[in-house]
Amino acid sequence: MLGLNATNNRILMRAYGPNSVDWIGKNIELTLDQLPFEGKLQDAVIVKPIDAPINAAQKTPVPQETPPSKAAPKKRDDMDDEIPF
Repeated sequence: MLGLNATNNRILMRAYGPNSVDWIGKNIELTLDQLPFEGKLQDAVIVKPIDAPINAAQKTPVPQETPPSKAAPKKRDDMDDEIPF
């Protein structure tokens, strides 16, 4: 079982809709990476949708987002748990 952080949850919601029942049977890729968190690199599981994302309103595939380069992340002072990648 994999607990989802807010970032991975948003990725799956964007791809397959807000109802997690609709995620059943969808293929995803899990990778281990290190991402900055609170000024230190931390191990993190990254979720990537494999099956074509579906736009619930139109029922058509949505283009995959191209991840930005792994440039140095912007410094954040707030408590946002968004992990830049």
